[in-house]
Amino acid sequence: MFNWQMNRDRKPGPLFGEQSSHFHGPHGTGEHVEEGLMPHGPHGGLLFADRDLAIELVLQEHQGDRWLYAYLFTDTQRPLPPAAVQVIMAFRNNGISETVRLTADKNNGVALAAALPEDVLKDWQLTMLAQHGQHAHEWQLRNFAQMQ
Repeated sequence: MFNWQMNRDRKPGPLFGEQSSHFHGPHGTGEHVEEGLMPHGPHGGLLFADRDLAIELVLQEHQGDRWLYAYLFTDTQRPLPPAAVQVIMAFRNNGISETVRLTADKNNGVALAAALPEDVLKDWQLTMLAQHGQHAHEWQLRNFAQMQ
């Protein structure tokens, strides 16, 4: 149901074959959002948008495990199938990193999902990398506690 790998290097390698230097915050291009006022999507999660792609991240607990769900949308807010986008999460804190690759959720079929590593704490920085068609996207969240 999920696939994740741990990388405890001080210098983690690239998560996709060639990473883009393109960066946008969780709110998208040219828009400033004050802390606590980050946009939310239709499932109540944080909304990350860039050009032709929007990803809504929803954190949920199931039987003691924390799961991260990614709902995918086009720029016109139409849902995308999970197979259309690759999403990798990199959590970093004090030189330690945890990498999680989201895969299609077999329970609902409309989202990508992964169980979070147990030791990902609220102070960890999140970098989300997504590949959609020919476009690479990157977002950063300074404190994972904003998800909780």
